Amino acid sequence: MIHVIEKIEKGKFKIQWENRPDSLIMLDFNPLLNHYKLQNGLGVIEHWQAKPINLRRWGLYDILSDTYYSCDADKILFSPNLKIASLQIPEFDHPNIKPTAVKLYGKAIVRVLDVDRYYVGSDLDAIS
Repeated sequence: MIHVIEKIEKGKFKIQWENRPDSLIMLDFNPLLNHYKLQNGLGVIEHWQAKPINLRRWGLYDILSDTYYSCDADKILFSPNLKIASLQIPEFDHPNIKPTAVKLYGKAIVRVLDVDRYYVGSDLDAIS
């Protein structure tokens, strides 16, 4: 089954598993980017996809390249030198926005290593 990612505009994506209408998630990273003043920053936002059960994955949003990736936990390599912060915006203020709680890897980018395998860090020196 294919996980389809469609970019709507800067910071906004539509993700859905092929032939699974119940899996549709509309993502908007702009409220997080605006709240924490990250619009033109260097960093990667990680979140857990809310649905569907048994097909949930991790999402990685590369702020600098404005690119979204969907992957399983065992397909992500993290640099050991990353600065990590937990970010959250009030759901009451953003009732229809996803995600609202994420991890930010500061001064990082996502590099695609091969099919469905990713590196999150500031350089490739840490890859072994």
